[in-house]
Amino acid sequence: LPVESVQPNRLDVQLEPLTDRLEMEGTSTQAVLHGEWLTGARAQGLRYEVKGGLHRDVQAFEERWGEYQFFDPLRNVATLSDDVLAEGFLDAKGDALVKVELGDLSQQPGPLVFKSYVRMYEPSGRFSIAAKALPLSPHRAYVGMKLPEPGDAGWLNTDHVHEIGLVRLNAAG
Repeated sequence: LPVESVQPNRLDVQLEPLTDRLEMEGTSTQAVLHGEWLTGARAQGLRYEVKGGLHRDVQAFEERWGEYQFFDPLRNVATLSDDVLAEGFLDAKGDALVKVELGDLSQQPGPLVFKSYVRMYEPSGRFSIAAKALPLSPHRAYVGMKLPEPGDAGWLNTDHVHEIGLVRLNAAG
């Protein structure tokens, strides 16, 4: 790859959730996309594409509920194809309300992270890219379990009473 072929971004591309996390509405979620030239001018009317992938959010609820497990260990996170999940054009202010089609996520094992990859195309066809990890909530509520610690031998003794902690949280924690 020749160094001359690498070109820096000329657009500032920002994809943000409507609230503090992306929330599913059926098979899609919405986010706000903003683009502007690095000179500060609005990037009006430019075409964009959004791609991305899903991953477990290992930091979900970590601050208050770090000892609890909120993932179903028997389920895997769905994979997304390399298809474009959303596309369109920015308005006159350089903004767009993006509807990202992720499919049915109702069987996901817990809170997720959507790792977005956005391309914004200049009129010449050259594009700038931006990647960002956004928290995604596929469910309205989550159940966490706090399991007892195993003994020195690595298992739980059967002749003792063990407590299991349960907590139900909304998407905000």
